[in-house]
Amino acid sequence: NVAFNVYISLLFSIKSSEILMGDLYQCSKDVALLIVRIDKCCKLNDEKKFGERWHLNSKRSLNTD
Repeated sequence: NVAFNVYISLLFSIKSSEILMGDLYQCSKDVALLIVRIDKCCKLNDEKKFGERWHLNSKRSLNTD
């Protein structure tokens, strides 16, 4: 999962010594929200593609009868 890899690399790129724990917590919360958004977007796109494919297939089966 790309989003998860981005999240991990972000965590490693942040030096905890340079950032206060509060900021780090806020940052990880924002990233988590972003991942949820990306995940929802991907699912919506997949559903749309599936719907279009199903529509094309049903059209095709009607034409061949």
